[in-house]
Amino acid sequence: MPPEDDARLRHMIDAARAARRFIAGRGPADLDADEMLVFALVRAVEIIGMSNRLVHAYFDVDKAIVWKAVSEEVPLLLPLLLQALPPA
Repeated sequence: MPPEDDARLRHMIDAARAARRFIAGRGPADLDADEMLVFALVRAVEIIGMSNRLVHAYFDVDKAIVWKAVSEEVPLLLPLLLQALPPA
């Protein structure tokens, strides 16, 4: 794996872990009440891999989709990202 791919993979893992920490003990309604949470989750999801949609359509981000991605898809993706890491 090229070094830059390894670095990107590690950034994705860090972002996935951060997103999970950010939503711990929270619910979808918190996205309406906490602007900073929305920004943090959107940035984490950008890093994980939805950057094109989030960057170019930032004005039309659906908070429900962001919540679903972070609460349902990221927990499934994280083990796969960890498996993709080259052996240390």
